[in-house]
Amino acid sequence: VNGNAPSPIALNSLAQDRQEVIETLSDGVKLISAPACGYALISETEVPTHPVETRSTDGKIWLSNGLVELNIGVGGRLESVRDIATDRELMDGSGNQFHLLNDHPNLWNAWDIDAPAMDDYEIIKGDSLPELVESGPLRAIVDVELTFGSSRLTQRIILRANSRRIDFETEVDWQERHRLLKVAFPTTIHTNRATCEVQHGHIERETRKNPPIETSRFEVCAQAWVDLSEPDFGVALLNNGRYGHDFRGSEMRLSLLKGAHAPDPHADLGLHQFTYSLFPHEGTAVAGRVPEEAQALNNPIMVREANAPHTSKLESQSWMSFQQDGVVLEALKKAEDGNGYIARFRECYGTRKEVSLDFNLPLASVQEVDLLERPLEFGASSLTKIVLRPFDLRSFRLTMAK
Repeated sequence: VNGNAPSPIALNSLAQDRQEVIETLSDGVKLISAPACGYALISETEVPTHPVETRSTDGKIWLSNGLVELNIGVGGRLESVRDIATDRELMDGSGNQFHLLNDHPNLWNAWDIDAPAMDDYEIIKGDSLPELVESGPLRAIVDVELTFGSSRLTQRIILRANSRRIDFETEVDWQERHRLLKVAFPTTIHTNRATCEVQHGHIERETRKNPPIETSRFEVCAQAWVDLSEPDFGVALLNNGRYGHDFRGSEMRLSLLKGAHAPDPHADLGLHQFTYSLFPHEGTAVAGRVPEEAQALNNPIMVREANAPHTSKLESQSWMSFQQDGVVLEALKKAEDGNGYIARFRECYGTRKEVSLDFNLPLASVQEVDLLERPLEFGASSLTKIVLRPFDLRSFRLTMAK
């Protein structure tokens, strides 16, 4: 490290090593590696396994990064998404298709969605051509614009090097009443069950509404991801703050905006910004590391521009890391009583595992505590080896050495 010149720093808040394409203010787009719960100085960009390639023909845009290739048509619709390793087409029709539902609940206008609304919709087709606004070896960006009713939607479709994840960074000037906006992805995945993340775990839900009890579950809640998988391959739909979903066979739909009229006739009018992502993967949701990818979407690597030379001789450093997949750092915070810090982590695969946690911190002690941060009489006092139950949630007080 050149100690006489400032370098931007990439900060990774997750307890997993990451290699991602990021954007700095001074040096543009770079591919960098950042260690778990640590930092890396950003100097030279790493070389991608396969550069992003682009091509525009007949108003359509083709993107590929050696892992996936996609065709983007009029209105930003995905006409094709192909996994290159398996030569498998993932879309059974147009993906990233917007459905505008007629939403007139009998009761509780701002809270309810009635079953008839799910099939009472118009498809927002749009006639604007996608525009390739960035084309480089590390990242390609396609801009899309749609208008419907009194509203306007703009979108940046992003494909990055070394990643199967396709991001849809979206901004909507929402002016609709009694309407519900969804985005649909019809897939070629054949399964009767969808896997949905819930708080500190995941559950399965039916995708075909045959029994009466399943018919009533037409809109379901999930957190950062839902997934349709066959034993050897699947497709996940990730989000950073949209929690309503529905499944119609092999089609996934994500609820984006609702135009409620009561009790507030102006509810949710105006600008909304959010991101959702399509993530093809090998194996099931767990084998394909869908929980980790959703964590990465919701916790992007932070870039801080340095305004002074670094005195550290370390190009990167990790303060905390797990030696086991499927373990997530849920929180790292100051203790409520001011005595040390609380590290809370969980098992997110639904499997029992033995895990160790490596600290690169000047610790005086580590003590397991409950959710109120009280010491557990029989809790672990060392993180050398901890056995986690499926979806286990554990908290530890970290006391620093003086």
